[in-house]
Amino acid sequence: MKESLIVQGPGRVVELPVVGDPRGCLGFIQRDGGRGVLPFELRRVYWFYDIRGSHEHPPRALRSCDELLVVMSGSACIRLDDGHGNRAEYRLLRPDKALLIPAGTWREVGELATNTVLVVLASTAYDPREVIRDYDDFLKNKEK
Repeated sequence: MKESLIVQGPGRVVELPVVGDPRGCLGFIQRDGGRGVLPFELRRVYWFYDIRGSHEHPPRALRSCDELLVVMSGSACIRLDDGHGNRAEYRLLRPDKALLIPAGTWREVGELATNTVLVVLASTAYDPREVIRDYDDFLKNKEK
């Protein structure tokens, strides 16, 4: 699957600012300013790395945490579901695009290529009570 932007589905691809010259490129993420793309206060950063072979991360949803995913190297396929019948699939291939995932969205991170580095910027600190790990529980939570 090509890198894609699906407007009708959950999530949104964000173009990250890049400054390039003959030596290479410098990308950045900031909250404020004319080139700010982070729509929330940053509370946590974590990353997947040292991936060996095709890898799937356990699916989940976060009740109140927004996230921005950036693949620094390698690639990943991200499948999203908002619990109301809207689904989307995104392929992250380069660090100049990120995927914004709103709170309350079911996500499946898969097809992580060998040696992929996937960085996640989160709007909340980690709280295990915020994580929904069962899809049926996720759907029940959406009915409330």
